[in-house]
This record gives sequence, structure tokens and C-alpha cells, in this order.
Amino acid sequence: LSRWEKLFIMMENSEMKQNMLLQQNEDMVKVEMDSIRKELHKLNNNKSCVQASENTCKCISEQMNRNLNQAMEQLREAGDTYQAQNNDTLQQLIQFSKNQATRLTKLESSSLLGAGLGQVAMKTLSTYPKEQEASNTDSGKLERALMATVADLQRVHAQLAFFQRATAHRFLPS
Repeated sequence: LSRWEKLFIMMENSEMKQNMLLQQNEDMVKVEMDSIRKELHKLNNNKSCVQASENTCKCISEQMNRNLNQAMEQLREAGDTYQAQNNDTLQQLIQFSKNQATRLTKLESSSLLGAGLGQVAMKTLSTYPKEQEASNTDSGKLERALMATVADLQRVHAQLAFFQRATAHRFLPS
């Protein structure tokens, strides 16, 4: 082989090696690009997953707030109802005490009259026992109503404490 032939053979070998290296580099780049694409696709999927979880958390938080507001409104309404019942009972007690005071002043004034003491005493004794009997039954009803109101208030207080504990445990940090 002549020198020129050797040189051409070397150039052909060199070109073949270069083509092989280029092909290998292209294959490696394709593999790396595919792996990068896959990772980017995973990251995009993770972003949508994060957004979905954030949206879910927001929805849950809004629902909890609505439930809490409804429970608070119900408690306020129950409190207002019980307050009105207490005011009615208090008004009845005040009226009852005024009636008792009026009867006592009538009794005292009749005892101070002196001369007509026997006749007035007989009249008051004949009319007041019926009123006393009626007032005793009224006071028994009032006492029962007061006890029921106290029991209702204690129950509402226990429910309020329960709701406060329940909402404290369900609080989601932002």
C-alpha cells in the first residue's frame, strides 16, 4: 500500500470512528432528553396535585367555617330563647312579690284600724286563704319553671363548651 492509500484508509477509519462517536452521542442525548422530559412531566403532575390538595383544603376550611357559623347561630337563638323565658319568669316573680307586698300592706292597715279589727280580720281570713292557696300553687309552678330554666341553661352551657372543644380540635393551620 502506498502512502496515499494508507492515508485514505486512515481517513476512512477516522471518519467511521467519528460517525460512531456522533451516533453514540446522539443516542445518549436522546436518552437524557427523554429522562428530563419524564421528570418535567412528573413535576407538572405534582403541581396539579399540589393545587388540587390546596383547593380541597380550602373547600374543607370553608365548609368548617359554615358549620361553625351555623352552630354559633343556633346557640345564639337558643340563648335568646332562654333569655326571653328567664325574663318572663322574672317578671312573674316580680309581679308575685308585688302582690304579696300589697296583701301585706292591706293586712297591716287592717290591723291598725283598731275598732273594726274583728270584722276586717274575718273578711281577710275568709278571702285570703283561697288567694294563698292559689299563690302557693303559682309559686310552685314558678319554682318548677325556674328549675327547668336552670337545667336548660346548664345544658346549653355544656353544648357550647363541647362545640368550642370540637372546633379547637378541627382547626387547620394555614
